[in-house]
Amino acid sequence: MNMMRSPTKNDIEIQRIRSGAKKFTAVCDVIKTLLKSATFIALIICSFNGLYRMIDSEVDKMELLVKILEHYKIKDLITISAASLFGLAWLIEKKRGGRLIKKSGEMRHRLEHNDAFNGRSGLDDYGNAEEDKED
Repeated sequence: MNMMRSPTKNDIEIQRIRSGAKKFTAVCDVIKTLLKSATFIALIICSFNGLYRMIDSEVDKMELLVKILEHYKIKDLITISAASLFGLAWLIEKKRGGRLIKKSGEMRHRLEHNDAFNGRSGLDDYGNAEEDKED
């Protein structure tokens, strides 16, 4: 016969603490969502405000901005920066993928190298088969 024991003071206190922690987490999630929404709305307002000022500005000021952009070749700088960032992101992703493939191959090797039932898959530590290797 399995009888449930009555909760002790410690059990009740632990449940109270867990309940408080869940409430705190829920409040923090609501605050986080509100802050994200407020930031997004502020970004939209600032963008429209900036566009409105650009549209209402005098032609001389717009020409000055165009001349500055042409003189300092901002377009080239933006293009080079974007290409560099995308290249760096690609390189990081490629290295990450290589590490994951190596880790997967090592785990497969550990699991299969002494497995008499399944036998060895023939893959090396990098997850490559012998027949796929180029000489």
